[in-house]
Amino acid sequence: MDKIIIVNGRQYYEATGLPVEDSPATHIRENESSANIHQGVQKSQTLNRRFVKQPKSRTVEQIQQIQQFKRKHDYEEAKKRAEEMNATAARLRVASAPKITRFNPGEGSANRVVTPIKRAPETKPALQEAQPTPHPIQQKIETAKNMESTEKRIPTPKELKINAINQALERAQAEQRAQTKAQKKARGLNKRAFWQTQKTAPIPASPVVAFLSMGYLAYINLPSISTKVAAAQAGIDAALPAYSPSGYELDGLAAFDGKSVNINYKKDGYNFTLKQAQSSWDSVALLNNYINDEWAGEYLTTQEKGLTIYTNKGKAAWVNNGIVYTISGDSNLSNEQIRKIATSL
Repeated sequence: MDKIIIVNGRQYYEATGLPVEDSPATHIRENESSANIHQGVQKSQTLNRRFVKQPKSRTVEQIQQIQQFKRKHDYEEAKKRAEEMNATAARLRVASAPKITRFNPGEGSANRVVTPIKRAPETKPALQEAQPTPHPIQQKIETAKNMESTEKRIPTPKELKINAINQALERAQAEQRAQTKAQKKARGLNKRAFWQTQKTAPIPASPVVAFLSMGYLAYINLPSISTKVAAAQAGIDAALPAYSPSGYELDGLAAFDGKSVNINYKKDGYNFTLKQAQSSWDSVALLNNYINDEWAGEYLTTQEKGLTIYTNKGKAAWVNNGIVYTISGDSNLSNEQIRKIATSL
């Protein structure tokens, strides 16, 4: 009897490989229900979409961070491997060094005495006492004092003149006091001593008279001296007028204000100032640049000794030898008085 084999529920003859048509297994397979042949419906293995979301695509920044982390991790791994290799190579070099007895025991190594290295004792530097530091303000004060003591201030001619006058007056007053004291002392003597004192008195009085005379002369010439000093400061040939209007007198000394030399005069309720300043103007330029602007064209012209004098209600202006002269202030000067002032310079 031929052997029969079953493949996928069908019977085949083993010898021929042909199917057995009337196989009982086939009939059995046909009579079976589908529930026995097919497997049952299984539950879904898909995750719950309410709790799990689909992964999003990575951004450029995330990709760069991942790449950076990988590079760093690879660099650290490579660095660690390189350190291990270097340490291994160093151990091999030390172990193979011929001069180290520990790794190269040779002849006499057993009797060799190893002397430990002694370090020199450390010497600590001596502590230096901190020097006191002067306060900045005190240092500035000391510097200013040193500069004042080293630098010699050059007095102006005006200061020299005033100091000389004051010294002369002080010396004269001292001599006068000494003379008065000597006279009081001589009053208690007899007539003979008194007459002797009177005879000898003119001898010490002579320097007193000289000093007083010098002081008086200096006082008389003080306006002229101050004018020369101011002229030197201004760099011009300024002068004091020889003519002074009736009733007017000098009000202080001549002074240079940085632009002109000023000489002040005063009278009861009136005053005027004579100014002298360097200029390249002539009479025409003075008229165009000063007279027309200051007096609005209201002026009188006077010709005297080559001078063109412009006047307006006690005020005046003229030019002479590169100097502009002006008279200003609250005065009652007449044109004749102004003409005399101009020609007296």
